[in-house]
Amino acid sequence: MDTENIDQIVEQVQGIISTSRSNPTLPESQSEVANPDDGLSFDMSQPVEDPDAGLSSDALVSQNVDTTSANRYPSFDIVPIDGTSNVMIDPRVCSVFRGNPRCNRPFVAEERKELIDSLRAHGNKVPVRVRRDTNGGKGFEIYSGAQRLGAALHIQVSDPSFRLLATISDNVSDEEAFAVSEADNAGRSEPPPLLQAQCWAFALKTLYGGSQQKLADAVAKDKSVVSRTLALLLIPDYVLACVDNLDALNPYFAQQLMPALNDKERQQIIETRANELCAKRTRLKPPALVKHLLRAPPELKISSETETLWQASGGGAELMFKDDRQQQAQSYTLKISRALDKKARHEMMALFKAHLDTISQIDPSQ
Repeated sequence: MDTENIDQIVEQVQGIISTSRSNPTLPESQSEVANPDDGLSFDMSQPVEDPDAGLSSDALVSQNVDTTSANRYPSFDIVPIDGTSNVMIDPRVCSVFRGNPRCNRPFVAEERKELIDSLRAHGNKVPVRVRRDTNGGKGFEIYSGAQRLGAALHIQVSDPSFRLLATISDNVSDEEAFAVSEADNAGRSEPPPLLQAQCWAFALKTLYGGSQQKLADAVAKDKSVVSRTLALLLIPDYVLACVDNLDALNPYFAQQLMPALNDKERQQIIETRANELCAKRTRLKPPALVKHLLRAPPELKISSETETLWQASGGGAELMFKDDRQQQAQSYTLKISRALDKKARHEMMALFKAHLDTISQIDPSQ
């Protein structure tokens, strides 16, 4: 994979993921969120400059947010915990390390109610692991604890004073942060392959100089697994836009599509079919989409042209010519239903001679 194009590819995929989550192809009655609290989601790839960004004043009132409190604004204060190396920090000044596959996945509250309820009641007993912003900013970068950050941001909508328990490790390198993120996810449900591919693409370019073998060694995976997973990033956006659930994509999806996408003629057919689905606002499950995009074009049925070249004057015999365009073949058929008289035999012989003369004059190279 050309590492120079990785950032561009990842950005395109992130855009598709964001669009897919914010504009699901559902009837209007199904796409509405019954509980506004359940419908909240957070992009954790950047610190929150304004805690109320994206929320209308009506939404804030419905969540009982104290808009006059000083807690409404992000705080960079660090509160030490006596007797420990841990501190309390404001989740609004945190972002997720790009090498963590959860970085590009919006936190959807309705999917993590148990985690939210636990943090709301007891806080996060296991501290998130952070380092100071590597770009020189005031905030922090979380390399372990992305889901806890998402839950904390959700809780802050109604409780701006909520803080995260954290361990600050300023000397952690990108490679070390990546290793911790991989180890964390190895003990839990694996992230969707497309998000894993984005994470690995970052590591491939930033940490391992474009070497898939070094990346495979670092994540303890076979190189073929890494290669097939990264291939998901090569799927064009017009195809991704037709997938009903991007989390359901797997490397086999890319394996099926890529040979056709690498063929110019077939790629144009796939793009046309994908655009037709988008125009109809139709999204399909990955197996159905592959089947639709790769289906063979309908056979062109060309009726064979049959011509009667000669028919005996007294009946009983006829010579027919058939031009079968579908099979790219021509044939002559002589039908004799009874014995021919002398006149019919002479007519038939003259006809054969005329056709043989015509055939003999054709240039063999044509």
